[in-house]
Amino acid sequence: MGVKVVRAFGSQAIYLGNIDHGKDIIDTLETFCLENEVKTAWVNILGALSKVDLAYYDQQTHNYVTRTFEGEFEILNGTGNVSLKENKPVIHMHLSLSGQDFGCFGGHLVKGTAVVFACEFMIHALAGHDPLFRGHDEVTGLPLWIY
Repeated sequence: MGVKVVRAFGSQAIYLGNIDHGKDIIDTLETFCLENEVKTAWVNILGALSKVDLAYYDQQTHNYVTRTFEGEFEILNGTGNVSLKENKPVIHMHLSLSGQDFGCFGGHLVKGTAVVFACEFMIHALAGHDPLFRGHDEVTGLPLWIY
């Protein structure tokens, strides 16, 4: 079949909100998830940033390559998920951004680096199963969903 993790979930709740100006996206959303007992979820964001570090994963070296962007950037799409690592909610998110030149770029959002100008979020918390956990995947070297 080619699929490792398959679980059926129902909806627990859908949360809509704003992230305060100057705050970090992942830190803020992970704190929200911890305080609201969100353990497995899908996350979408949109808004604008004044600084962010994005990364891509080099599949040969199994290392992230990171680049810092400073300026005015629109978040065209932010998509991520929530699962547990060491029994705490962690967010894995990718961003698509656009700058003043209207060119698009994106990558893996690095925790602690996104300085929000304005940001709206939706967290679709899932229920009905044990939460998903992240663990080391031998093939990719990434912390992927495990049973």
